[in-house]
Amino acid sequence: MRVLLALGLSIALPVGAWAEGGLRTILMGDSFAVGMAPMFGADKTVAMIGGSVRYRWETAPHVDRGTRVVVVLGTNDSVENGPESAANYGYRVREIARRLAERAREVVWVGPPCILPGHPAIDDEHLRDMSAVQREAVVGLGMPNLRWMSLRALTERDGQCVEHDRTEDQIHFTAAGYARIARAVREAAGMRVR
Repeated sequence: MRVLLALGLSIALPVGAWAEGGLRTILMGDSFAVGMAPMFGADKTVAMIGGSVRYRWETAPHVDRGTRVVVVLGTNDSVENGPESAANYGYRVREIARRLAERAREVVWVGPPCILPGHPAIDDEHLRDMSAVQREAVVGLGMPNLRWMSLRALTERDGQCVEHDRTEDQIHFTAAGYARIARAVREAAGMRVR
């Protein structure tokens, strides 16, 4: 049922197939993927508000050796998983990343940004810890077609989360912020920067 929910909320974007170096690009993930989708220019977006690793992202259709997959997940996971579930979280991230990398030519896993202080549900220190578990899980697979990047590096300066290009909810970005993030993710994925 969760697979159907996640895939049922797919958004097909009007971008030409095989746009980047002979690869179709699929952007998948949570509300950050939804927010940056219009600027990112993927051939297809499979995303949902509230998306987390509990959904079966690794079973998304149309992923094959002609596909580059960009996965943006993690922020919602920090709310749903306490420190005691770090091992289970790492296992689930590894499973998604491994299975996607076995099917796709390239996979870029994008870790979450920092969260501004005072958010009622998301603790940034816990999110930082979950992001470290995520990075270790992805990088630890040692697969040559699987890379990890962090939005945190783009959203904090000197260890402090910056408010630049953020919306009032303290989590998401303005259109200008999503455009900046999309450019950085495209560059990390080896795509042309728009």
